[in-house]
Amino acid sequence: LAAGLATLNEKDGATLLVAEGLDGISSALASAVDTGEELTPGTIKNVCDATIQSLAVPSSGQRTDKTQAALRLVARHADVLAPPPGFMTRSSECFQALVRCRCASNKAIRTLAVPALDEFLRALSDALGDDSSAPAFEREAVLSSLSEEVYELLDSPKAKNKEKTAAVRALGKLVRAAWAIGSQAASDLDLLMEKLTKLMMVHDFVDGGNDFDRRFEAVERQCVMLSTYTDIISLQPPGTPVEESALDLLVDIVKFLWRHYHTAGDRMQLQLLAATDEFFAELHRRGGATLLRGFASRVTRSLVALTLRVAPPDPIDSALFRAPPEPLWPCYVSPWTHLFGGDALAVPNAPSLEKAEAKTRRRSRGTTPSKDAAANRRQRSVSVNTDVGDTPNTDGRAASVFSPSLDRIASGAAGGSGAEPHHVVMYDSFIDEVLQLCQTLDLDVVRATKGMGEDPGGENDSSQEKETNDGEDGMRQALALELGEGVAAANVGDMQTFLCLVDLTCAVVGSVPHDAIVRWLAPLMERLSALSAARPLLSGFYKIARAALCAADRAGASFQDALNESSVKGSTASACRAFLLDDVVAAQPRLSDELRASALQLILSSPPGLLTPSELATPLRDALRVGLHHPPLASAALDLLETRWTGAVHATEEERLEMDALLPSVVGALRPYVDRSVIASHGGGTAGGDAVSTDGVETATALYRAKRIAARRAKAADEEMERGETGEGGGVDNRVARLLGKIGGAAHALVDDGEGKSAYDDSAALWDPRARVSLDLTVSGGANGSAVRLTVWLDAMLPRAASLALTSPDRPSKVAAAEFLHAATLLMVGHNARAAAPRGGDYAREPTKFHHIYRRLFPVVIELAVDPEPVTRTLFSSLAYKLARW
Repeated sequence: LAAGLATLNEKDGATLLVAEGLDGISSALASAVDTGEELTPGTIKNVCDATIQSLAVPSSGQRTDKTQAALRLVARHADVLAPPPGFMTRSSECFQALVRCRCASNKAIRTLAVPALDEFLRALSDALGDDSSAPAFEREAVLSSLSEEVYELLDSPKAKNKEKTAAVRALGKLVRAAWAIGSQAASDLDLLMEKLTKLMMVHDFVDGGNDFDRRFEAVERQCVMLSTYTDIISLQPPGTPVEESALDLLVDIVKFLWRHYHTAGDRMQLQLLAATDEFFAELHRRGGATLLRGFASRVTRSLVALTLRVAPPDPIDSALFRAPPEPLWPCYVSPWTHLFGGDALAVPNAPSLEKAEAKTRRRSRGTTPSKDAAANRRQRSVSVNTDVGDTPNTDGRAASVFSPSLDRIASGAAGGSGAEPHHVVMYDSFIDEVLQLCQTLDLDVVRATKGMGEDPGGENDSSQEKETNDGEDGMRQALALELGEGVAAANVGDMQTFLCLVDLTCAVVGSVPHDAIVRWLAPLMERLSALSAARPLLSGFYKIARAALCAADRAGASFQDALNESSVKGSTASACRAFLLDDVVAAQPRLSDELRASALQLILSSPPGLLTPSELATPLRDALRVGLHHPPLASAALDLLETRWTGAVHATEEERLEMDALLPSVVGALRPYVDRSVIASHGGGTAGGDAVSTDGVETATALYRAKRIAARRAKAADEEMERGETGEGGGVDNRVARLLGKIGGAAHALVDDGEGKSAYDDSAALWDPRARVSLDLTVSGGANGSAVRLTVWLDAMLPRAASLALTSPDRPSKVAAAEFLHAATLLMVGHNARAAAPRGGDYAREPTKFHHIYRRLFPVVIELAVDPEPVTRTLFSSLAYKLARW
């Protein structure tokens, strides 16, 4: 400290030298605090005097290192320097200097001044309320002097918005200090709240107006207002009700902050997370669950609606407000998770304090000419800031250059505070609102017509209309994936909202694994069962149910625990079992596409004891089959096999024997995965392209598509191998290989299923003893160049083609076999159409010559009509309808 102060006292000291001296003082103060060393009053006074002197805002063109170092020192050590003879003695000067830094033209100074001012006000408020810091009359005089400056700023018509925002924040902290001292300044809290009402900054910003500064100020003002109201509410006597007008105002503030959350920076997002959580916690402390539940009923629906918006990324950005609209819900998973007591920084799109620090460091050193230079400069700045006193936190990471308060916000958001009472109330309100939306949205479906989704505007549409149409096309593709072919939403907007709601609910419920889900699990399954029965074509209800079951499992709660928490145990248990067993297990073979995948994932996530192994066996085999084209479903099936079939430790002896008896039939469904891995290891498939002719445009296009498909598959294989090497569960084929090594003799089912054949293993046997299906060809090459008429018999190819079309793990082989089978079917139907009329007339029940083949072919056609492979399903779905009509 002495060396640092000596550096500051040198005459004509360079700016960089003074900045390094302040950083050295900051490091020495941190060491003194860690070792418990007491600082002399003279040393504290000298440090405060030097810091206030260094807070002077430099002129345009001058270096800002000294001012930034002083701001970092205030933000980091305000608690040590606040008591007399520190900042309290010169509180007015320090406050004015920090406000000037807050309004400076330099962005780096403004950014660092926000946490410095917050830490100064907080530390000063604590010092003013501490009886041991100074006599009461001295503390009263400091509070009175500073309060006059704050009120003068609030009432001044010439004060800038940034100055008024700083004054509002100071007002909340000083009122807390006045309440502790017993000053008359805190005598009328209602009057203060009424005064704050006039200071709101709620604006409607012009689309594409680039009014970023005004929006930033408005968001910060509202965030400060929310924190100030929280401080004032906390000071009211116990039992004092919160005025309805104040609650209405707070509803508007929370809505405004939520509307602009996705456009705020990382630092501001962290402050918003902390402000909203502290506000809800204070409401619960003030009026219990009743007050918070009443407030949540007024605000939750609006927050959910703002979360589910589909809009341009930034409506005031001139470059983005015309961009195609996109769902905004991924940006709001983090705040919802934080409101429920989860780890808000562990979800995608979460704010990061490290990113905010990196931005500030880059701004403090000017613009960078290139990415490499930016990276090098960023690395140097990290090393410099680490050397000058960034002390590690309790979790081992470096402390923030901003302030301890932001560190506390980040660590609280990262660790999750658990299921505190106000978190449970907000969680209940959210789940109830989700169920209400599922009930009230128009989710009816209609038969899709050919003209639906076409653009009537033609080529004369403006660029904005075309971009809007691009967004609508993406929406229609998502709806088509959800609803399947031939079906469209009656209300496209409500259906899109429902899809976003399902994704949001699954993400939030999955990231908050606390006991609140246990109370909701049984009634939630009962409600979802009713909703699924009313909307049988929507997979979203299955997804929400699966997310709830997985969250309860991660929370360590069993389904029996959920039933014990339920008020109607018997009926709820039967309803949940009916939902999983009767509605889903029985219906999933008739489903297709996304709906079937979601139903199977729900069944595989069912809690132990709800479904028996024999009831799980068929869905498990179906999941492994569909999983060939849908890897997440294959992973879910393998999870079930690894945990509850081959690694079950709590299964009864009867269940163990039942699993052992069913295991060979389940393992038989793994054969395509083994064949696929063998094909991949030998370089099989048609991805090579060397043997493909490039003659003609169609062949060239096919070659290009084949290369694209091969490249995507190679990339997916590399990613799968990388996951296996890094221990992240491994790829599907690697997990299959490990599973087969664990199950022992049951793996023999891959060679022999016990009867020597499977459903389509008799592919070498003819479907009809007599040759029936033929194709006449005329080719050249006869005697004297004459044409030769040949008859090609296709009977021997039909069983093998059916087997490949149904079970081949190689997509080109599967598609080629399906196309051959489709053509052969049309050939036979054509021959029947040209055949002579039966002797008994049109209604005679005489078998055609192909009836033996039809008996084996038509079940294959029906199965291929709902095959997961899109090409196969497209070919045979229309063919099946035509055959039924024929």
